[in-house]
Order: sequence, then structure tokens, then C-alpha cells
Amino acid sequence: MKIKIFLLIALTTMVIFAACKKDKIPDEYSGTATAKLNGTPWEAHVRATGNVPAYGDAIGLDIKTFDEKGHDKTCLSLQKIPIFLGSFEMAGSNWNFDDLRIRANYFTFEPGGDAFSDTYDLDTLANTNYFEVLRYDSITHDIEVRFDATFYIDPRYVKEDPNAPDTIRFTEGRVKANVHFF
Repeated sequence: MKIKIFLLIALTTMVIFAACKKDKIPDEYSGTATAKLNGTPWEAHVRATGNVPAYGDAIGLDIKTFDEKGHDKTCLSLQKIPIFLGSFEMAGSNWNFDDLRIRANYFTFEPGGDAFSDTYDLDTLANTNYFEVLRYDSITHDIEVRFDATFYIDPRYVKEDPNAPDTIRFTEGRVKANVHFF
């Protein structure tokens, strides 16, 4: 009888710990992104949201990498993406709400993911910046985009990581995600 009670308690404890185990990647980051980052293959997870109140009928993409514990490591943020096919211009921090360009920023996080580390602004003088909505399904809300973008360390902020590159360049970028509307 004692063995049965012990086994029941052990089994219940294992179920509770398994149910409480934190996933490494949050569920809302169900999309995928690939690119070359400064020439090196790069992969990230994507959260796509629609009807961001400030942006009207537009989509926002938060494209993140996570460390082995599931903490935020980096984020490429692309906001105010139109929900129709075509090529679109991008803007950095000089963007405003009436602007028709896509807002693009890149930043890193401190170890543990609780605070920003280095902030990068879009190099609007780079003639290689490119953004295109390749596919958008208005029924399933699946979106696919292609992009190239160059960012530089934002001089308005202190460079936290002395080893961080001064320039970040994404080439051959692709995103596939399902947009969640609010």
C-alpha cells in the first residue's frame, strides 16, 4: 500500500512539474524568418500582429532570437506593413504615424532578456534596403515577405556591448507567419 501511495505522489509530482515547465520560445512566436546577417546564415522566430491601433489596417512583425533559456536575445521590428502585395519603402527613427513607410528597427537585449542593450537604426542612405509583401491570404491571414536592410548602431545611445558590430546587414531575408488580429 505504501508503494502505491509513493508511486501516486511521485507520478502527480512529475505531472505538475511537466505542466509548469516553461517553453523556451513563447507560443505567439510561431512564424519563421531566415536571412544572412552580415553574411552568416540567421534564423529567428516571428510574432505577426494585425490591427495595431496606431497603424490602422497594417501588420507588425517582431522577429526575435532567443537564448537557450528562452530569454530575448535580439529583435528586428518591422511595423506598419500594408496588407496588400507590393514593394514598400522603409524608414528608421525619423518615422512618424502619418508616414506610409514601414518602420524598421533592430536591437539587442542584455543577458537574461530583461533590458535593451544596443539599438540600431535603419541606414536610410543604403540603396540596398528593400521590403516586399510576396503573399497575403485574407482568409487564413498567412503572410510572406522578402527584405534586405542595413542598420547602424544608433549614436543617440551608449554602445553597451563593445564587441557589437557598428553595422548590421540583413540580406536575402524571408518571413513566413500567420497574423493574429486583435
